[in-house]
Amino acid sequence: MDIIHAIILGVIQGLTEFLPVSSSGHLAVTQILMGFGKSELVLDVCLHTGTLIAILIVFRNDIIDILKSVTRLPQTLEQLKHREKVTGSIWLVVLIICGSIITIIIGLFGERLFIDLFSSIRAVGICFLITGSILWMTKYVNRPVGRTIENMRIRDALTIGFVQGLAIAPGISRSGTTISTALLLGLDRELAARYSFLLFIPAVAGATLLELRHWETSSFSAIAIVSGTISAFLVGYAALKILLNIIERGTFHYFSYYCWVLGASVLIYSFFFQPSLPLK
Repeated sequence: MDIIHAIILGVIQGLTEFLPVSSSGHLAVTQILMGFGKSELVLDVCLHTGTLIAILIVFRNDIIDILKSVTRLPQTLEQLKHREKVTGSIWLVVLIICGSIITIIIGLFGERLFIDLFSSIRAVGICFLITGSILWMTKYVNRPVGRTIENMRIRDALTIGFVQGLAIAPGISRSGTTISTALLLGLDRELAARYSFLLFIPAVAGATLLELRHWETSSFSAIAIVSGTISAFLVGYAALKILLNIIERGTFHYFSYYCWVLGASVLIYSFFFQPSLPLK
């Protein structure tokens, strides 16, 4: 049964990590409804690693360009100091660093607060409703073309990084809120998605490394963990490709209906059962 358990969580992780419907919220609700109980650290880390590999493959060209640009970072900082314009991949590096810094600050100082505030299934239901409302706002972003990377500003990166930090709360979708915020800030659809997912890489990598401090023996067998990781990777890869196509078509806001229905359903359930969520 532990193999089936791991695969189910892997599929949910892969499907909801990138689709704007909150993976943490879905995993929390699934654990309650299916009686899985508290999620184990080892499995959590491996599932996130599976989705991380998916995003590294999809955005491999951007990542290669970024790695090449890192060597020019000292010169770039000097250019910024003298208010000279910076463009291209190196400017994307600067924006990712800025967005990551604010996310790290919120993650380090706000995680305990978020976990305490959002420790019930009712709160998760409310967060799903909030995510749906944010997604719905993108319906009114009708521009076919927005600002490109050359016109993206540091304050845009800080705003998106701040929103990503708030997505610690179960039920608040990281991809949904960051992409929606980018679109509302006037960024091009392709850039909104690309920046959101590239910003995801240092965030999830950093969170995973922090979790490794509490590494413990798992009750899951090695084959179960591998199976869950593979399912998270395969489903995550497919979900990411589908989402990029949806964003390009301008139908991102359709996910709001799903979040609203799910949020309302979770709230109705909570009024009858009111269980606590084993988030930690």
